Amino acid sequence: MKIELVPNWRKLWKSWSLRFAALGATLPEVLQLIADNTGSLTWFDEGYKSGIRLVCLVLVIVLRPVKQEAVSGPKEPA
Repeated sequence: MKIELVPNWRKLWKSWSLRFAALGATLPEVLQLIADNTGSLTWFDEGYKSGIRLVCLVLVIVLRPVKQEAVSGPKEPA
């Protein structure tokens, strides 16, 4: 079995699904870091972290099959 990369894999970081995956992984942790080290964000708890991750996961799943010009290239003229 030979593993092959998707076409235009170097442009994959431009896809919205990958951006939301990164956001879902980092944003809750950054907000938790701010909440732990400052007096702000007293409302931030595990429920919000899970909610942010869930929203980003849903966006990743919904946006993954959508064709995006940034990754697939410009549309060909008809």
